[in-house]
Amino acid sequence: MVEKNEPQKGITMKAKSLITAFALSLALSAVSAHGDEVFTVTLDTAPLTTTPDTAAGPFSLAFQLAQGDPANPVNSATITDFSFGGGSAGACPANCTTFGNVTGDATSSIGLSTSDSFEAIIQAFTPGTQLSFQVDLSTNPNTGVAPDDFAFSLLDASGSPIPTQDPSGADTFLTVMLNSTSPTIQTYASDSTTGTASGNVFISLDAPAIGTATPPTTTPEPGSFVLLATALALLGAATLRRPARC
Repeated sequence: MVEKNEPQKGITMKAKSLITAFALSLALSAVSAHGDEVFTVTLDTAPLTTTPDTAAGPFSLAFQLAQGDPANPVNSATITDFSFGGGSAGACPANCTTFGNVTGDATSSIGLSTSDSFEAIIQAFTPGTQLSFQVDLSTNPNTGVAPDDFAFSLLDASGSPIPTQDPSGADTFLTVMLNSTSPTIQTYASDSTTGTASGNVFISLDAPAIGTATPPTTTPEPGSFVLLATALALLGAATLRRPARC
């Protein structure tokens, strides 16, 4: 007896290939939807633990994300993986001041966005030998007259930044102007020739070291999960086929 297979009534091979390619594209987009620029920051904070530098404290961390122009697409910054080298971050909300819709704090992770014109968090911390954290910045192109700006500073007991060699005069240890998809990460050492506003202490800190985050520890945005679910559903549908009959 000769067996004859009936034409497959499920999805065609050509359609299956197209759907599979599309689904893989969606899945890839879902995984990489967040985190265009991911890097680690390491700052030697040991000098802040010894006399006379301690006279300028207690100290605070300050992270900010400023909107350059309302016409710019929304950018975001996520700061994670905090390590204080034997120090610690103060518990919030008692030890935190925030501006805008900031999420989290330095005990876990911090989220900033340019959905507000300015978002920032100031959080008290006890320095240890070394401060490190990871930054995940989106780098949406800027179409307005000014780029968005991410910055990190250390504040003294008066709430003023520890003086640094930042040429803008903002006294940041780190600044990233989001003016391209590959922005320049600018770092600055402290200005040991200028006394702090608190205690008039001359602090000497090296510029932070920037490293490559491997792998990023951030998670996809909620919209990414929808894309990933769609991709998986399409892949599942593409693999369904009706069995051949005699």
